[in-house]
Amino acid sequence: MNSFLIAGVSTVSVVITSLLAGYGFAKMQFRFKNTIFWSVIATMFVPPIIFLVPLYWIIQSLGLNNSYLGVILPWLANAFGIFLMRQFISEVPDELLDAARIDGASELRILARIVAPLVTPATVALAVFAFVYYWNNFLWPLTVLQSQERFPVVLMLSRLLSYNTSIQYQNVVLAGALIASIPTLIIFFITQRYFVQG
Repeated sequence: MNSFLIAGVSTVSVVITSLLAGYGFAKMQFRFKNTIFWSVIATMFVPPIIFLVPLYWIIQSLGLNNSYLGVILPWLANAFGIFLMRQFISEVPDELLDAARIDGASELRILARIVAPLVTPATVALAVFAFVYYWNNFLWPLTVLQSQERFPVVLMLSRLLSYNTSIQYQNVVLAGALIASIPTLIIFFITQRYFVQG
């Protein structure tokens, strides 16, 4: 349940923030748009390990150590998701959006009612990528969480492996790894059609 909570909230957040930012970068005009966009993209080239210590100090100063919010908060947005959504949303014809604006629709309504349904394959693909990434995230939860009751499944598997280093218990570890991989496989098979389109 810890893994479902962390991966689920993070995935929903990444999809929402990526849709909003991708729509802004693809269809709105504002100063320094390209500079801001390429600055966001540049963060993809920085190894995540570099951010580990500064993020830990921020989370600790906010008093969010050993909490689900401390694990989730740094990953509420994703540069890859913003890039993916921007590329797909830029293919949506501007005439559709102009017609909605003439009818009096707000930008959020245009995004929710017109743009989001048209980029469903990309949204589902992003959701699958994000869920699998956050489900398998090991280093950040290990850094933030101290109590075993809040550990996600990957941390519990590593503990199981460290407790059972004897060769006779490797079958228990492999069974745990298989059980831990089932939710990601189920999500992929449910969304496979949209994922392949995306």
